[in-house]
Amino acid sequence: MRILALLPILFLAVPAHAMTPELATQQKGFAFKSATKARDIDGIGLGMRIEDIAKRMALTPLGDNQYAATIGKVQYRLETTPLGRIFRISSAEPLGNVVVDDAFNRKLNARLEAKYGVPANGIDSRYWDLIETVPGPDGKYRRFVSNCLAVKLVQDDDGITLTMSAIDSRYLLSDKAKASGTAAGTTWADTSF
Repeated sequence: MRILALLPILFLAVPAHAMTPELATQQKGFAFKSATKARDIDGIGLGMRIEDIAKRMALTPLGDNQYAATIGKVQYRLETTPLGRIFRISSAEPLGNVVVDDAFNRKLNARLEAKYGVPANGIDSRYWDLIETVPGPDGKYRRFVSNCLAVKLVQDDDGITLTMSAIDSRYLLSDKAKASGTAAGTTWADTSF
């Protein structure tokens, strides 16, 4: 039931003819607005089909549309929609006992900015988000984080781990609507009892 309240977000996609040349170049033909220039972690892209990823790496099903994979020392966790499109990507890459000083942070931030663009709250935040205003079932508009990327350095007994997590919930909402046979854009006002 809560899905119906969020379905109008699907209409916030930017039609290809309405994109500015700059936005179209940054998004490489992707029709939705995006929090970042790139929409992938290590080549695993939001919206990709899980069977396409399975051709590139061995996946371990975890249940509930979740999969795990390890390539080299990087561990991945993927979550798919009911129709098999990836809407959440998480990765953890152990860096060992590196010294996280100003030089390390500047280099990491520069690489992240080159690939993903400037973060939402400045380069040191390492967080990108796209907040859209969507109508709720009561007709009131709400702010909704539809797409985000978070990058963190986590320290434990084994040293430093670089973690990344990318989410685009619009894939999940769209595919749940398709799988349930609900028309995209259906609101409570369209529902009869």
